[in-house]
Amino acid sequence: VELVLALKIRGEAEAEAQEIGSPALFGGRDHHRARAGIALDPTYGALYNGLGWAEYYRVYSHAPRCDNTAQDDPARARYIQGVVNAIAAFDQGVKIDTANGTYYRTLAQLNYILAYCNPEYGRIPQLIVSLDDYDQAIQRAPQAIWFYRQGTINIELGNNYRDAGQTEEAQRQYELAKTALLNAVAANPLEPVYWS
Repeated sequence: VELVLALKIRGEAEAEAQEIGSPALFGGRDHHRARAGIALDPTYGALYNGLGWAEYYRVYSHAPRCDNTAQDDPARARYIQGVVNAIAAFDQGVKIDTANGTYYRTLAQLNYILAYCNPEYGRIPQLIVSLDDYDQAIQRAPQAIWFYRQGTINIELGNNYRDAGQTEEAQRQYELAKTALLNAVAANPLEPVYWS
């Protein structure tokens, strides 16, 4: 799950860079340039986006991810710290550019990774954070894929509640998933995966 999401994040960085308009900086490969830009203009939210991608790519490219390392592996700890650093950068960006749904979507994805990477964060609380970020993204720029991801995370959260013996909350999450998935179908009825 985490590897698939990491690959999606990597692919979306290119599209996001085009959307924002500076692929050289926001392709996520140079945290020094992003930090230098922030030093010059700390009120420009897109610079924090660039820093967030840079922090993520630093660990994505050079450290084993959580899905293939032991809990106590130092490389796993570096990966988790890189994800946490990326989240911190995006958090700064959304404080400045509160209207950008893409930043919230990226936060949702990174928080989802933490739900499965680090038991210290707790799976249920971290999935809730990820869903909250998807809610923020959808409020700003509803997109079918975001509804779909929101629905799939609702299902995962429901399964976690079910496994914890909290059947009422599990059922509530399944109902929320149904609504989100129907919203995805309504937004893009030609995408077959939304119908499954």
